[in-house]
Order: sequence, then C-alpha cells, then structure tokens
Amino acid sequence: MKHRIKNRIHKRIRIRILPVLAIIAVLAYILLLFLSPKRYVAATLRGISLWATSVLPCIFPFLFCTAILNKTGAMDKFARLLAPIARFLFKLSGTSAAVLCVSLFCGYPVGAKLLSDQVRQGNLSAGEAQKASYICSTCGPLFLIGTVGSGMFGSVRYGLILVLCNLTAVLLTGILFRFLPTPAAKACTPQPKRGNLLYESMTESVLSILCVGGFIALFGTASLMAADLKLFAPPEKLLAPLFGASVAKTLPELCMEMTHGAAELANVKSPFALPLVAFGATFGGACILCQQYAFLANAKVRFLPFLGVKLLQGVLAFVLCYFLV
Repeated sequence: MKHRIKNRIHKRIRIRILPVLAIIAVLAYILLLFLSPKRYVAATLRGISLWATSVLPCIFPFLFCTAILNKTGAMDKFARLLAPIARFLFKLSGTSAAVLCVSLFCGYPVGAKLLSDQVRQGNLSAGEAQKASYICSTCGPLFLIGTVGSGMFGSVRYGLILVLCNLTAVLLTGILFRFLPTPAAKACTPQPKRGNLLYESMTESVLSILCVGGFIALFGTASLMAADLKLFAPPEKLLAPLFGASVAKTLPELCMEMTHGAAELANVKSPFALPLVAFGATFGGACILCQQYAFLANAKVRFLPFLGVKLLQGVLAFVLCYFLV
C-alpha cells in the first residue's frame, strides 16, 4: 500500500514539474534568440549545414529504402528467416531481429522509426518494442567510419574501432536482457496498406529526415546558449580532474549534440578523446535520444528504462574503446 502511494506521489510530481521545466526552457530559448539573434541564428545555420553535409547523405537513402521494404512486405519475410536466431540470442521475435539488422546498417534514428512502424502495423506488441528498443538503437557504420573516423580524426582505423565498440556494447546488453521477461502487451491493430508506394515512402522519408535536421539545429543552438549561460561550468570542473581540462570542456556539448562534440574532441590530444566519442556515439546524447524517442513514443516505449540502457551501453563502449586504442 505504501509503495503504491509513493508511486502515485512521484508520478504526480513528474506530471507537474516536467511541463514547468519545459516551459521555462522554451521561454529562455526564445528570450536568448531575441537578445542575440545574430549569434544564435548563425549557430542554427551551422547545425543545418552539419545536417545537410554529414547526416542527410548517410541517413536519407536508408530511410527511403527501409520504407519501401516495409510497405512491400519484404520485412515480414526477413523476420521469418531471422526468428530462430532472435529467439536464441535475445528471446525476441524475428520482426525485432529484422529491425535490429536494419538499425545496424543504417544507424540513428532508422531503427527507432522502423520499430514504431512495426508496432503501428500490428507486427510487434508494445511490450516487445520496449525490450527491442534497447538493441534497435545503433550508430550507423557509414557515419562512424566516413564522417567521424576518416573526416574528423583522419583515420579509418579509428572509425572501425568505433563501429566495433558501438555494436559490441549494444549486442552485449541485448544478450544480457534476454533473461528479462518480455513485458506482456496487446499488439496494435494492423493498419491497412495503401496504394501509392513511391509517394508514401518518399513523403515519410522526407518528413523523418527533416525531423532529424530540426533536432540537430535546435540542440546545436541550445548547446551554445547553455555554454553562454555558464551552465556547463559545474560539470566541466567536476570532470576536469578525471579527463583533463581540455577534454572536460567538450563533454557537455558531446552529451547535448554528439556530432558537434565529436568534432571538438577530434581536435584534442588525449587518450580519452576517442573513447569518449565511442561513449557519445553509443549513448547518443540529448539530440539523438530525442530523435529516437520522437518515434519510439508512438510505440509506447517508456523513456527512463530506455535512457538507462543507453547510458549502460555508452559506458561499455567507452571501456572497450579505451583498451582497443
């Protein structure tokens, strides 16, 4: 009885406090835009430029291709082939395994979007989607090797190490959580298939990639605002003895928007630079977490368990990368 009362109190507190904090953050964002429009509009443009040159080419083709596969029923056939492997490794269905394979090749937030689509179409229960979301959430190898490894660090080998650490951390947690029961939940009612395949696939892909670009621009600007307000000063002082002052300055930005943070760490000479990028790429940071949850919320995935698992995966990736470099 006491436990139920405590849960209700905590739930009410979250319901009342979170909207208030969100309103304060939005009002502060708007106020700072008015006070220094030139500085923050330039930051927004940098985010859009980063999205257009680094993210759009890596993600958009995969979004379109997965939409085609999903609408033509190819995902269903793929799921049936992978069902035995998924049950053995993760105690999940073949549909979850098919989404995982797509996520491994395509990266954020394709896995989250496809998982949401499968729940909407009735191929997955919301309960299994919660468990599957922990592993259907990976950073794209093309982005890690091409953009981060080769482009930022000037080393394809570093990119390969990041891919290895990211995938190992995700799959290890997937095998670990196989021992947890899949939460029971009723699958959603299947949606009827529509006719215009190319138009619908293109429309969904364009809207999804624009959503990703919006988050990158928003969080890139918010990161600069937080730095101007000295909000990053306390964590920087706390982390400086562990990683050094130069690295500590980049960590809050890494946790806000991973791509910007990785670019900053690439210019820092430290044994922790690449492992921290591995952490950021696997954890995702606020920007990527919001991108994914924009889709996962439609699949009734609870955010706090998802956040905890991504944090665990990020720590595993950091440790693996530290010993591999």
